[in-house]
Amino acid sequence: MKVNINHPLADTMSVVEGMGTYSNTEHRELAFFWKGQWVTTPIPEFSRWHDGAPFESESCVYPWVPVESIESFLEIYQS
Repeated sequence: MKVNINHPLADTMSVVEGMGTYSNTEHRELAFFWKGQWVTTPIPEFSRWHDGAPFESESCVYPWVPVESIESFLEIYQS
């Protein structure tokens, strides 16, 4: 699922769950985008889950992010 957000570093957040992802019933895998391009700089609110990809990477994900952290973030930044 893609969610439009109003954050200084990203305008879209991808939230995925299911087979082949870093997720379960209580956690999701996230990715962030700005104008359709991957954001590889850590989003401060989720930096503890950043996959460690170098900033010059083409992509990065945030594995095993707790659902309650995502919900709290969206209360503030969902557009």
